[in-house]
Amino acid sequence: MNPRQNDARASARISILQRFRSLEEKPSLNYSASAMLGPVRALSLGVLAIVLSIGSASRAHIDLLSPPPRTGGRGNAYLDSAPCGQRDPGRSSDRVSVFRPGETISVSWDAYVQHPSYFRLSFDVDGDDSFSDRASTPADPARDDPSRLPQAEGELILDYVRDPGGELSHVERSIRLPSEPCAECTLQLLQFIYDLPLDEATYYQCVDLVLEGEPIPPAPAEPADVPAASTEQGCALRVRSRPGSASFPLALIAGLSYLRRCRSGRSAPSQRGTR
Repeated sequence: MNPRQNDARASARISILQRFRSLEEKPSLNYSASAMLGPVRALSLGVLAIVLSIGSASRAHIDLLSPPPRTGGRGNAYLDSAPCGQRDPGRSSDRVSVFRPGETISVSWDAYVQHPSYFRLSFDVDGDDSFSDRASTPADPARDDPSRLPQAEGELILDYVRDPGGELSHVERSIRLPSEPCAECTLQLLQFIYDLPLDEATYYQCVDLVLEGEPIPPAPAEPADVPAASTEQGCALRVRSRPGSASFPLALIAGLSYLRRCRSGRSAPSQRGTR
């Protein structure tokens, strides 16, 4: 909805309010006119309610900061239209972010109207038509686990951030992008609000992405440490081998065998000096 439409609807609301007030302020109404005032007043209130409800869609509650989204979340933004919050859906041409496949990026956003809610980051490798929406409001939001909700075909859910107390005002998350190159992929930020009607509970923003170049492999896992044994009489062992390597099981078995022999040697009674 553009500002001109907002101004027109605001003017219509003001005009109806003024007409309704003028009916109450006329002192010279005779009995007949006064008798008719009740129905007129009721009709005016009904029309007023309809006008006020038009264009009263909830304003956006979130503002995606980085990477830059298709549509901002401040000002006259509404962001309540799936899948990306736009009144006129479509991929942007001047706000495309380029990363390498498998790259870890930082995503940050503001939640400037607080509600009990959760946030979800999802990825569509080809366009923006694979994002899922929640079909119902949970009976007990405090026990809700959105990570158990099904994801749509073609959708990859990257992260959830729960805010059951409605306390978050700024969120920053690190996410690893898929390792598959794509020319028209989309990252979606979704907020689902528990204390609003279902048809008003979801807000959306999207980032247009291109993943190109050499894929970045996942970071290697930290080496596994086998706790050191007692150092009495020189028995100590620390195995440093990556769990995913072929040598890890052999190194672990050899180490445990060494500890067993070492402890057996310490516990055996000395035969020195006996006859």
